[in-house]
Amino acid sequence: MAKLDRAGHVTRQRSDKDRRQVQLAMTDHACQVGSTLFSPLARHLGDALENYSAQERELAQRFLRDMIEATTAAREDIPPA
Repeated sequence: MAKLDRAGHVTRQRSDKDRRQVQLAMTDHACQVGSTLFSPLARHLGDALENYSAQERELAQRFLRDMIEATTAAREDIPPA
């Protein structure tokens, strides 16, 4: 958090109700940086998705979900160290 604060991406404020809690807020600067970085990505991903039918996207989604579930199951099969 300190690095994000120093970079001007977040502000910190103690909670009025519980002084042990620190509330974080994203700054306008962080929103601008995020938009600069991620807007082109979103545009290109959207363009790429247009090359696939709804059925193809559903298949890809099912594949990724199944691979995540298989990875989770395999992790649970690993004996504790």
